[in-house]
Amino acid sequence: MTAYRYDIGLSKYLYGTELEFTQAPLEDLIEVFKKTDIPIRLERYHKDSDTIYDTNYLDEDSTVSIPKNGKMYGGEISSRLYKNAKEDWLEIEMLCKVLKENGAQINSFCSNHVSINISPVKNINIFVETLIKILYLAEQDINMFYMGDCYFERKTKESYARLTRPYLMEKIKTVDFETEQNVFASLFHKGYSVFERRDAINFRDYYYNRMEFRYANGTLNAKTVQNNINFSLKLVDAIVEGKFDLERLTNEVFRCSSNNMDYKRFQQLVDIVSTSSNDQNDFMSQYEKVLSTKPKNR
Repeated sequence: MTAYRYDIGLSKYLYGTELEFTQAPLEDLIEVFKKTDIPIRLERYHKDSDTIYDTNYLDEDSTVSIPKNGKMYGGEISSRLYKNAKEDWLEIEMLCKVLKENGAQINSFCSNHVSINISPVKNINIFVETLIKILYLAEQDINMFYMGDCYFERKTKESYARLTRPYLMEKIKTVDFETEQNVFASLFHKGYSVFERRDAINFRDYYYNRMEFRYANGTLNAKTVQNNINFSLKLVDAIVEGKFDLERLTNEVFRCSSNNMDYKRFQQLVDIVSTSSNDQNDFMSQYEKVLSTKPKNR
């Protein structure tokens, strides 16, 4: 990948990220963070619908935290809300640096989440229909991109960050996106449920104008975190701005019988969502990095 960037060229959306890690004790980490300029506080069970993310939260996480010798080892940092300011990227870079320098590690239970405020979405039905059809065609490639640092299939992915493609054709065939008054009622409650909490992309907080990219592989590589955020934002914005031809997507969906990874198809997706040559280089470099570590028989 190219060098870390401090402007990704998009400031329309508020967003946050979640970094999960093991090994480092939370009580020691918060003392280290107090010596930096990062706004952060240690607060157990901070997640609530009314939480205002004006600071970073250091907290336990049920999948990685382990009590030992009176301390809690491993947890998560849920970031404050960002908007592509240089100080935001510097802060993410410093969060990763402090964690790594103080013993934090990644294991198979760690992940990196990206949460986006989708208030700029004006037509949620068209947005969701477009997203569903993109995922039906390219979810395997998107999933591999989000592995970030190397090819690794998390054993608990089905329960933690389920891929939705096996369930999407039913929605494509049965949901009338033009007339549906509450598209999420159909997605959540009719037939197979999709885009709920356990799914790799979910809208469990859509009442609060939030969607989450919840891919299962964690990282403390600041460039990978930035790339994950950037790709998520650019994918959302490309749909909002109508960069995808919905009729063409529909035709491709009904012609596509395979869910295999497809380098050319992902490259076409990258060309649509990217807003600069830096985006194209960063996204394809991460994808190719993971692809290069993929076993031949997978």
